[in-house]
Formats: sequence, C-alpha cells, structure tokens
Amino acid sequence: MHLTNIEILGYIFSILSAICGFPEAYKSYKTKTTTLNRSFISLWGSGCLFMLVYVLQKTSIDIPLVINLGVNLFFVLIISFYSVRLRSFILILFITGFILYSSIIASYPANFTYVLGWMAGLLFALCGAPELLNSIKLKHSDNVTGVFMWLWLSAEGLGLSYVILKYGLDYPLLINHGLNMLVLVGIIYYKYFPTRVGDMIHDIELESVELIKK
Repeated sequence: MHLTNIEILGYIFSILSAICGFPEAYKSYKTKTTTLNRSFISLWGSGCLFMLVYVLQKTSIDIPLVINLGVNLFFVLIISFYSVRLRSFILILFITGFILYSSIIASYPANFTYVLGWMAGLLFALCGAPELLNSIKLKHSDNVTGVFMWLWLSAEGLGLSYVILKYGLDYPLLINHGLNMLVLVGIIYYKYFPTRVGDMIHDIELESVELIKK
C-alpha cells in the first residue's frame, strides 16, 4: 500500500494523539485514582465520541482519525473507571455512542452530522479549559504529567496541519485543534513556571495528603 505524504502525516498525528492519554491512564491504573479534573475528563470523552461518529459518516473513512479517537476514548474510559463519580459517565458514553451511530445507519440528514461535528469540535476545544483554569487558580500544573501534555501538544500541531492539507477549512476540526493548542500552551507554562504562590499551595496539598495517609 502506497501512502502519500499527507497520509503519513496523518498516521504520525494519529499515533501521537492516540498514545498521549496513556501516561494518565497508566497513572490511574497504578494509583487506582485520578488527579485530572472531572470536567476535563467528561469533555474529553464526549468530544472523542462525537468526533468519532462525525468522522465515521464521511464518504471515505479516515483511518488515522478513527484510530486516534478510538484509542483516546478507550483511555478516557480507563481513567473514568478510577473516579467513582465518573463511573456512570462510562455507561452514558456507551448509550450515547450507540444512539448516535444508529442515527448514521438510519441516514439522518447531512445537516445533523454537521451539527454533530460542531458539537464535537467545541467539546474537544473546551476540554482543556477546566485544567487551564485549575492551573491559573493554583499557579501550577503538577496534577498533569508532562509527557501527556507534550504528546498532546505535538499531536494537536500535526493534526492541525493534517486537517488543513486533507480537508481544507473543516471548521469543526480546525477549532478543535487550534483552541486545544492555545489551552495547552497555558497549562504547560504553569507546569514549568509555577509561581511562588503556586509552590506554597502545592506544598500545602502534599502535606494534607501525607496527613490523610497517616
């Protein structure tokens, strides 16, 4: 099978984006909990689901995007499982996914899938906002692993290039990648340049955790 340069770019983006959730999923598996913001996880999972359905309805199925979204959705489900308050979210995702995919099989009007694409793009674009607001509030991003953020940022950059080269101005996809990159820059800034106030808050949080353990 001969791959074009755009397809190769798509697969690189897909692999990076697909594995970016692995560090957080593995950390959740090892610690049996999650430090990620619940709003972030919910928006991330919903965005993955809606965008997957949106991509599947295209005339030719985009394999790199399907791999990316499918694997990310799997990692979201793992992380959600280790948050008691999000376990019901898993069931809701499965039910919603079945309904949405069934709607495609039933050949809903094209404008329905376009609205679905916009919903997915906005959910994805907003999913990092809770973590950014949390970072701004605490003045640090210590609850998010550095590998996760850098893989995510790299994937978003490649994804933006891939979408522009393959689909042109597909606004739902462009908004998704563009706004996520802006949000990630803010989170990464507070990861490597925490303020003194943020350090103090983080120290207090660590001391509280130690006291709870005792």
